[in-house]
Amino acid sequence: MILVHIYQFQSFILPSADANCGILYLNLGGVTGMLVFLLALIGTVLGIAGGFVLWARNSLPLEGPTHRQMLGMIFLAAVVGLGLIFSWVGWWGAGILAFVLASLLLVILLAPGQT
Repeated sequence: MILVHIYQFQSFILPSADANCGILYLNLGGVTGMLVFLLALIGTVLGIAGGFVLWARNSLPLEGPTHRQMLGMIFLAAVVGLGLIFSWVGWWGAGILAFVLASLLLVILLAPGQT
């Protein structure tokens, strides 16, 4: 991992600024970055789907509060999926909005007695 702290000196109208950046370097011998990204994406999607299936199977019957939780988790999975798509195509504003919405949904779903 390469961590960088960058400082930009003041220039005419622009004030001085600084920022941090992190770069993960993987020396995997011939494996491309796109392949690593796709494997991580597939792992994420399979993890979300597998967790949902396990939760639904162990929460039968899906009635009342359990049904509302299931609908909330489906919506959460959809928002996370949209966030992944937004970040993949480079729409960072929409991706950040999806992240904020997913975080709020997670808090709502985990709040005791609120579902």
